[in-house]
Amino acid sequence: MEWLELLRGAVAGILAFIAVPVLIYFLLINTSYLVMIVLAAVDFVAQRRRIPFAGREELMRSRTMPGISVVAPMHNEEVGIRVAVVRKRNSGRSDSINVGVNLAREDLVLFVDSDSILDPGALLAVSRPFIEDPISTVAAGGVIRAVNGCRVKGGRVLEVRMPGNPLADIQVMEYLRAFHLGRAGWSRINALLLISGAFGVFRRDALVTVGGLDASSIGEDFELVMRLHRTFRKQRRPYRDMLGSPRYGRLGLVAVPYYWLFELIAPLLELAGLVLIALGFALGLVTVQYFVLFMLVAYAYAMIVTLAAVTIEELSYHKYPRWRDLGITLWAVVLENLGYRQLTAWWRMEGWVASLLGRRQQWGTMTRSGFTEVDG
Repeated sequence: MEWLELLRGAVAGILAFIAVPVLIYFLLINTSYLVMIVLAAVDFVAQRRRIPFAGREELMRSRTMPGISVVAPMHNEEVGIRVAVVRKRNSGRSDSINVGVNLAREDLVLFVDSDSILDPGALLAVSRPFIEDPISTVAAGGVIRAVNGCRVKGGRVLEVRMPGNPLADIQVMEYLRAFHLGRAGWSRINALLLISGAFGVFRRDALVTVGGLDASSIGEDFELVMRLHRTFRKQRRPYRDMLGSPRYGRLGLVAVPYYWLFELIAPLLELAGLVLIALGFALGLVTVQYFVLFMLVAYAYAMIVTLAAVTIEELSYHKYPRWRDLGITLWAVVLENLGYRQLTAWWRMEGWVASLLGRRQQWGTMTRSGFTEVDG
């Protein structure tokens, strides 16, 4: 049929230009993830070696230990907490945190979600960089995990477990990969662009200098860290080292371009590449060899990267005592790449379009259920 021949011609013309670049793109993005995981692994090994000599008890008694003001914004959190320090009209998370920063009296300010459970040594661990290098350390963050499926009692996680729900299992993988390559890897080369607002410590004077959180931003934690970098670099103030500018060091030459190429543009290239190559295969324009190579480079390689992150995390911290949980992680890695990842790319494209059209972005409605605690 004529329309089919027109379609074949159009797809063939596009594939002639994108077939090789798409393979290279997926190869680069997955390799970059793997490099970040290796950098994170080096950092984990160094940290593990320091633990026996860290002097945790001495540090807790030390007069050099900075005070921390904990700011936990909450709205409709009555099922998980019964504490109220400041009551104000609901104006969003960022504005509420800024009120907390204004009222804070300690040198360090911790942002934490009110439905989070902290490890007993979390505050000590996250404040250590400020003790070791109080002048050039502006902010520090910790690893965040999904508590779904874990055994919880008295505000303490007794045992880490996989949720057993496919969607929640995938979320665990996303968090693990994000914090073990997106945070630890970039931190290793002093080019960290994001400290999660769910658990992050900042110097109060730095927050005041940049004017606190931007209440108009839906990604206020990312925007805050970028603004801290930009402000301190412009003022030539000492701190731990934006697009393609040498004045911003590794941030400008590496981190920001990376985010543009492999984070912002990724959903467009992934969806377009997948649809065109699948269509080309169905029309007989793509060979079996190329299609298999594409699937290996784009998705099998991605699975290996995630498995590497899981392996390093488990060897470093051994959080999952049950073999069943490790088996669930393997299933979640496969499920994430064959279905959920494509849906995520589509949702990110929807966000792209909404942003270009100037639509107001906001978080959806989330119903709190509280923590299910174990008996005994």
